[in-house]
Amino acid sequence: MHGTLTVTQMSAVLKPLSKGSWQITDSIEKPPKFRQAQTVCFLGGSGTVRACQPESGSWSYLVEMDLGPEPEIGRIGDETTVLLQEVDIEGVLS
Repeated sequence: MHGTLTVTQMSAVLKPLSKGSWQITDSIEKPPKFRQAQTVCFLGGSGTVRACQPESGSWSYLVEMDLGPEPEIGRIGDETTVLLQEVDIEGVLS
């Protein structure tokens, strides 16, 4: 396989066989429900979709959580990013 595909162009989950070689292992019949830069809510908070990828016949999403107000003790690190399955995302925030 040569070139780069976007997630929306991918129609199958690819499994690495060896360096530079791939095998189609699972087809995905539906496009992702959520898109990059969309604000979504889930159990535990809300955040912005940064990426998605096919996984086990569905989609998984990399979601950067909203920060909220600055705590009195300040912030220790960068934003928190979580990996969520499509079923774990409740919906889109307006």
